[in-house]
Amino acid sequence: MNILVRCKSTVDNNCYGSNNTFTTDPIKCTNNNPFCTLSPTIYIDPCNNNNTDFTNSDDFFTIQASATIQGGNHPQRFEVVVGADPFTGLGGNVLNSGGTVYNSTILLGQNKIFKADGTSLYKLIVRDLTNNSCFKEVTLNAIAPCSETDTNSPCYPRPCVPIRLTKN
Repeated sequence: MNILVRCKSTVDNNCYGSNNTFTTDPIKCTNNNPFCTLSPTIYIDPCNNNNTDFTNSDDFFTIQASATIQGGNHPQRFEVVVGADPFTGLGGNVLNSGGTVYNSTILLGQNKIFKADGTSLYKLIVRDLTNNSCFKEVTLNAIAPCSETDTNSPCYPRPCVPIRLTKN
């Protein structure tokens, strides 16, 4: 790739230098970066009913994330991101601030960001801490709620007083 370079004075807007050609062979920044191979592993923990047995609107789940990497010069840390660009790996909200050491597992979602509502999908990017072009996208499929919602159940709503049996 040839780039035409021309310097301009910051003092005199009418003063330009001569044209120069700069030649480079840039590395394409994609998730198929040949200089690294990042392999994430995501384990989805069972649904948590948030200690509200009959309210499924607050059910959530957590994940355990780990990753390995091969190739490139990396600081040995990865980050898990929600909302990053799936084509470039850039942006988004980092869930493990400061990153996690490769080959280690981190628990994420204790702040209830992953809803177990049967419809919410989550697309995560697992990327190298300093080389954002080294990443993989992981999709978390919808997780069903786990609170009891059967209104025909003899346990719904929860009885306010204990049931008392009298034996004759």
